[in-house]
Amino acid sequence: MQASSASPRDAASSKWFTVAASAGPALWAASIALASALFLGITWWHPYCDHQSDGPGTSAYGFPLPYAQRDLVSWDFFYMPHVGLVNVAFVALIAYPIFRWLFRWGASRSKLLIRGASLTGLVLFALIGYANVVVFSALGFPVWSIASLPGSDSYWSYRPSIIAIASGHKECFFATFAKRHE
Repeated sequence: MQASSASPRDAASSKWFTVAASAGPALWAASIALASALFLGITWWHPYCDHQSDGPGTSAYGFPLPYAQRDLVSWDFFYMPHVGLVNVAFVALIAYPIFRWLFRWGASRSKLLIRGASLTGLVLFALIGYANVVVFSALGFPVWSIASLPGSDSYWSYRPSIIAIASGHKECFFATFAKRHE
């Protein structure tokens, strides 16, 4: 009989590798999804932008669904947490299989690479999660629907700005204001 050469340290290392290999893709997918809530988005036009007789209107923001709308006067914004979570889940569900494939590919190359990528994913998740909490708690005001704000149209009337403007509609105030002051 041959004695086992596996030490307790090797067993612990193998267990950590299994955890890192399975948690790493989820951490990266969650980090990308949370970052998308802050940095990835498209502007959404609504019919009020064509008829701003009683004051300017702002475009909504979000991907794949509009979930936030800026205030005209300050940096504050109104957001729908439930739609924001749907957006985050949508991006995470798309990102997870990609990171799962990358981690499997990396596992065949190096255990150290997987451990480092998992740790980096954990740190990114913590930092981006913290940034989301700070931004949404300091500047955001949760609402049931951004369409329930004064002067707003139905939520279902929001359209991607690029399509609405190409169709001949007027641009919303904030998008015009941002272009003039850049």
